[in-house]
Amino acid sequence: MLTKKEYAYLIEPIEKRMQGVKNYIKSMKPELTVEVDPITDPDGPSIRDEHLEAIVVRRHCLGELLLTGKGQREGYHN
Repeated sequence: MLTKKEYAYLIEPIEKRMQGVKNYIKSMKPELTVEVDPITDPDGPSIRDEHLEAIVVRRHCLGELLLTGKGQREGYHN
């Protein structure tokens, strides 16, 4: 999915970004069980994992979330 990004060469490797997300969330609430998965398709894991309790997205991704089937069914709003 990075192939379409204008400055893809500036983006850190996925493993490093995923670890950073996990570290950040755990620093705020260490007792949480945190699973970080790469998004390899536009819908992400939200349409495959019925046990998903939360999804954290950046503000600029919120519009995309609203377009997914899960976003529409669950009534996500910005």
